[in-house]
Amino acid sequence: MTLEEQIAQINNPQEFTKLCNMLLAEKYGSGYQIIDGTRADGGNDGYVISEKRIFAMYCPIKPERKTDSDYLKKIRSDMSKAKLLKDSGAYEIENWTFLTPRKLSNDIIVKMKESAKDIGLSAIHQESTFLATELSKNKHLISEFPALHIFDLDSKLEKIMAAFRQKDIKKEQAEEEEINHQNIYKGHPQNIEEMDRVLSLRRGLKDKNTKPELKTIYYKTKDKTVKLNALFGLFDFYDPAEDQADDIIQLCDESIFIAETLEAFSVKAYILAHKGYLVSFKYSMLDMQTTFQIMSDNVIGIQTTTDEFRQGLLDQLMALRKEFISYFREAINIMNAKRDYHMLAAVLILIGNAAGQRALYLKSLNMIERSALEKTMCKRSLHAAKEIYDVFNDELGVANALFNLANQIRFLGEEKEAMGLAKGLLIVANKNNYLRLQQNLKKLIHKLETGEIPNYANGEKRE
Repeated sequence: MTLEEQIAQINNPQEFTKLCNMLLAEKYGSGYQIIDGTRADGGNDGYVISEKRIFAMYCPIKPERKTDSDYLKKIRSDMSKAKLLKDSGAYEIENWTFLTPRKLSNDIIVKMKESAKDIGLSAIHQESTFLATELSKNKHLISEFPALHIFDLDSKLEKIMAAFRQKDIKKEQAEEEEINHQNIYKGHPQNIEEMDRVLSLRRGLKDKNTKPELKTIYYKTKDKTVKLNALFGLFDFYDPAEDQADDIIQLCDESIFIAETLEAFSVKAYILAHKGYLVSFKYSMLDMQTTFQIMSDNVIGIQTTTDEFRQGLLDQLMALRKEFISYFREAINIMNAKRDYHMLAAVLILIGNAAGQRALYLKSLNMIERSALEKTMCKRSLHAAKEIYDVFNDELGVANALFNLANQIRFLGEEKEAMGLAKGLLIVANKNNYLRLQQNLKKLIHKLETGEIPNYANGEKRE
């Protein structure tokens, strides 16, 4: 969820009041007067001297049960109290602001303004959009609210790319690369036969036996280098319509431990990034299911789940979002520390693909603004990866980054652009005899030409 939506879900009045007061104090400084909410406030939850503005903060414990008439009753009650304060001379009041976590209907706002005008006040309503904007300006306050989290990978990417443009990353690239440009962990294989078979599977075309054989080798081998490369092969051929994310996540956890014992930290970072991608996928599916449930309840006018169940889902979503962000951030930090910029590009591709998936399901839910933000994140990450590969004159790396871009934007309203990229990339793949990329590009071109594109967000699968 975005920060705005996280705030909209607050149903603890004390927590909401604390958030409002801290943000308003930052915005207005000493000109904001905080009122002790533990005692009777006379309808005054906060006051701005310079604007002669009084605030009324309202956070229902069960907001989903509140009707327009409930909100209007609260508004008129607090306005009446504000009028008494004004008439008594206790405060100079010209403006009145109603603060709630969630947005209100246009009908409520119109009636609120009419009621305020009748008593000589100018009224406005502010909600999660305003509060999220103020909190984004004052990120140092986020630690005061453990339930809230700012998704800052986008700004981190901007800083990374700005730093790259100011230095020669080709010269700074670590001399000893743990993973080569084909995403193969070199390591020190003991079982050469197993290693050769894994590499043969990874370089070849995918068939029905490819993933089962890679997984079998992963399970049975005692060779850590072979095991890690078998996992990388499962990453190569991962398909959300065919594979269980939790199964691969379990393998990631085992392999991270192996990478740590080998002190192969670029390998650890690469696995962390894949784990972040998989957890992001789980988050997307749960968020979509939860939203559909809430929308359905709103349509029929009946809540089909308990408040406790809904809160549990929201807590789970929050935990998943924090989890995938932390994995991506750690992967970026490791690659930066090791100066392994080439592999950082591989991490950025995973970040971009995860953002593209989130953009897709949000688009299917008609959440246009959120989808647009994720689409921007997707394109920015994949362009950043391409830019790094360009520095290293890695033609296949560039082709891989652009293929992933084409594969994402085809879902997001840019089919013609995706087709143009795919046809140009097929020439590169053919020239370099890059079999797997050839196969993927031919499938993509066919689907773009025929319109046979599965919508994973709605449960469709590949043939």
